[in-house]
Formats: sequence, C-alpha cells, structure tokens
Amino acid sequence: MSGISLQTTGGVSSRFVSETDLDKAKATKDQEWKAAYERLGQAPPPREEEEAYDPRSLFEKLQQKKDIKREEMDEKMKMSNQHRGLNEEELGFLTDHKNKSDRDARQRRLEEEAVLDQFRSFVLRFSAPLWLLFYTDTSRECPRVVSEWVFRSQTTY
Repeated sequence: MSGISLQTTGGVSSRFVSETDLDKAKATKDQEWKAAYERLGQAPPPREEEEAYDPRSLFEKLQQKKDIKREEMDEKMKMSNQHRGLNEEELGFLTDHKNKSDRDARQRRLEEEAVLDQFRSFVLRFSAPLWLLFYTDTSRECPRVVSEWVFRSQTTY
C-alpha cells in the first residue's frame, strides 16, 4: 500500500480512519492485484461482493440461521413421517396372499416329492443301467415311461 498508512500512534482521534481513506486503500490494493495478474498473463478472479451492513445483533442473526435449519429439518421429517401403518383390511389381504403362496409352494413340493419317490421306486425295482433311466422325456409321467422302456429293454435280451 503505497502512500497510505493506516497505522498511527497517539490518541483516539489519531487512530481514526475515514471511509475515504479505506476506499483509497482498497482501490490501490485492487490496482496492485490487477497489475500482478497482468504480469502473469491471467485475468484476475472475480472479487466477492461485501455483504450489506446488517444492524441486527449477533444473537438475532444466529437465531434466524437456527430457525432456517430447523424448518429444513422439519420439512425432511415431514416427508419421512408420511408413512402410516396398515389397517385391518390391508393386513388381512397380505396375510391371505402369504398363506395362499405358502400353500401353493407346499403343494408343489409335495407333488415333486411324490414324483421323485415313484421314480426312485422304479429305479430300485428294475435296477436298470443308469443310461437307460435318463433316456426319457421330461413329462409328468416320467416313471411310467421309464418303466415301459425298461420292460421293453428286458424283453429284447
């Protein structure tokens, strides 16, 4: 800062700096920054504008920020509190649906077990070679087809 000295000694009046002195110091500082950036061949970054004077106390400013944050949090919580519990009708429907799907799965499992048991009994009864047992179609009547094939193969020997 050339030419302007902001530090002085003495009483209160000698430490007083007028706004015009501050504006001059700011202008010279800006000119020095621009000159430095021009020597580098770059454009100076944009300066942030100073905030306007707010005559409120620090407590009032902080209270406003706190209120804004609380409102934002309330808004977030409002969205998450929109979930409600299930009523009796919805609960009954979901229970019936689950019971039906469990019944269907149990019925399918029992049918598969029955078919596998039949297949195993035919395998044990006829004790055919392994390659003969798998030379069948994949229909539900697999044990009958296997037994007919095994019976035909035994009569041709």
